[in-house]
Amino acid sequence: MKSIYLLIFLLYSLPSALRSQSLQLDWLAEYPCLPPNSLEYDKIAVDEADNVYLFGSAGSSMSPVLYATAILTLKFDSTGNLLWENKFDNYFQDYFHDGVLTLDDGVLVAGWRGSLPGSDPSRAELVKYDELTGEKIWQSFIFDTVSVKASLFDVDFDPSGDIYGFGRYNQYPEEYDSSKMYVAKVSLASGEVLWTKIYNDKFYATKGKVLSDRVRVFGGKQLNTFEYVPILADVDFGGNPISEESISLGYEIVGPQVFNTYFFFDEKGYLVTFGYNVCKYEVAEDPVWCYNVAQGFPSTIGQAMTAVTDAEGNVYATGYLRDTLTESESTLILKLSPQGELLWLSTSKYSEDIPVERGKRIAISDQYTFSCSEVWDYDKDGNLENLDYRLFLCSNEDGSILYDTLIDGNLYDIPFYAHYANGHFYFLGRSYNPSAGSQSYKYKLFKFRLEGSLGTDGEGELKSPVNIYPNPAGDFIVITQSPEMEYKKASLFDGNGRLVLSEFPIDQTLKKIKLPMLPDGVYLLKLMGKNGVYTKKLVINSSN
Repeated sequence: MKSIYLLIFLLYSLPSALRSQSLQLDWLAEYPCLPPNSLEYDKIAVDEADNVYLFGSAGSSMSPVLYATAILTLKFDSTGNLLWENKFDNYFQDYFHDGVLTLDDGVLVAGWRGSLPGSDPSRAELVKYDELTGEKIWQSFIFDTVSVKASLFDVDFDPSGDIYGFGRYNQYPEEYDSSKMYVAKVSLASGEVLWTKIYNDKFYATKGKVLSDRVRVFGGKQLNTFEYVPILADVDFGGNPISEESISLGYEIVGPQVFNTYFFFDEKGYLVTFGYNVCKYEVAEDPVWCYNVAQGFPSTIGQAMTAVTDAEGNVYATGYLRDTLTESESTLILKLSPQGELLWLSTSKYSEDIPVERGKRIAISDQYTFSCSEVWDYDKDGNLENLDYRLFLCSNEDGSILYDTLIDGNLYDIPFYAHYANGHFYFLGRSYNPSAGSQSYKYKLFKFRLEGSLGTDGEGELKSPVNIYPNPAGDFIVITQSPEMEYKKASLFDGNGRLVLSEFPIDQTLKKIKLPMLPDGVYLLKLMGKNGVYTKKLVINSSN
């Protein structure tokens, strides 16, 4: 069952930097399903014809076990009509971990079939569907034996289209000392497992990336039941080890009592992690760089909840900043250069009455950043009453928030995935009404188009609502802002986050600001007002 709605939910638009640019809803498709036991890996893919593929999880209708889970694959056409649906739906727990479109017009779903007491152990599983009809082409188990308990966490493809799978291997009955990492190669055409390689004891793989000359794997080597050392390893195309290095992905990087489990490989093979810090790693002990998300914000804790990279290696992240004095949170969106330098940072808060607002999902196009936040509202007794989506459209040039809106679609609206393809932004969430029970649970898939035009300056560059010049600067700067902006004060921080120029007033008119004698270098100018926080990198050069 699936329904299509055209703007029958409420859209609350807030003041934006430039009202001529907005996100307009093309369609919203809903798919009711039972609540699943596993949520974190929902995603979508879009083909060249704008058909949309939804990969996720739903409660199993077959299993008598509470919270049993089925792996779900759906295909919608370019106007939101459901074309086909498929499930791993049986008496087992089925865990989804990845879904991709293949080079030969197939749809590949990866995960593993869980086990129940008295049943066979879990089995790493791949299923390939026909993209046009949804018919199953083949189903393959990485280890075709019940004496092995295996999980499949990630897949990637070599240039020929064949599949590399990455996961965890245990002898069965499961023994702690038998936990190992494996890499497997599987034929895209037939699903035949071409080879498997099993590696060090107490080591398992959670991410893999096929590069031009090697395969890179990230995972953990277990020290005991509760601890493991993060490992980056390289193997050749036959699965033979090239190198293995531990990396410093520990408490000193991600903050007290928190271990950062969020990571991905960018297109160049760097491991990018995000949490209290955004970091980039090579196969070496130390990170290439790390950026503290709350840098330059006194009495503040910050965390990036998700991140993506562009073709140049710039990192875009969204999350939140929490004022430790008031415990109030604001949405955070930032952009870092390939070298880890802050290019811009924007924050926004829907209402001072809302204590929790967190950026959860992000996608980028060549010009824009699309982000979705989760807004929490509590009743007078402090109980969670409502969860809403808040969407943002930002300029990739300077982080200006060009458009934002609040979507109130149900009592609980939870964001899960953002995507850009073929000139459209897509967003996947789940909604439910706790008082209505499991029958109210559903996927919500949104397709947005850009509408309106931004002012341009020169060769099609976006005209920023805030301008700061000269940059590089000498002993002064000029700040101008468009009438829509309401930034009232500013402050200046050095590259280490230390305050070097305390808060001073600004307004919408031309504002020349005298700078103190400062060492040459890169600084962060922070503007504050009703529109949140706007940041801009400022270079000081005394020769100017």
